[in-house]
Amino acid sequence: KTSYQSTPFMEKYALEALCKMGEYETAVERMETRYAEMVNGENAKSTLWEHWDFTRGTINHGWSGGPLIIMSKYLAGIEPLKAGYEEISIKPNFANLNKISSEVETIKGRIRLEESKNKDNITMTINVPVKTLVAVPKTNSNIKIDGNLSSQKEKEDETYTYFYIEAGEHKVEASKS
Repeated sequence: KTSYQSTPFMEKYALEALCKMGEYETAVERMETRYAEMVNGENAKSTLWEHWDFTRGTINHGWSGGPLIIMSKYLAGIEPLKAGYEEISIKPNFANLNKISSEVETIKGRIRLEESKNKDNITMTINVPVKTLVAVPKTNSNIKIDGNLSSQKEKEDETYTYFYIEAGEHKVEASKS
């Protein structure tokens, strides 16, 4: 949380460690701090730089894209459950965000996800190419899938309720009772 000595390439691993520890808000804040100059600074371009210092290396370097992986996997919560994306999971972690939008191209097709939350509700518009395990926080126990109140539940853990949706586009609304 306090060391800032990594390169843009290695920063991905610091962010991933924070997410694995459940420190999603800290990871988002760290991304905002570390990449601010690349995104908003005087020398900001449409790409990310090889080094933190704009004058070193190239200004378009793929190894600086770690936050994109972290945001997709840990914040949007998109993750394959089976090889080749035969089955996927969507388990959002909003951290200090109110909206998340993500698209992931897979061998099975594109996954599109729009998520938003306020103090009482979570809304997800999900377009998936395969059967998908979706998780919503247990505090949002009133779940509607495509406008219909759902009682289907695959499993629960301490924090989430999980259920499956089939391939296609779905609207999931989860609210407090």
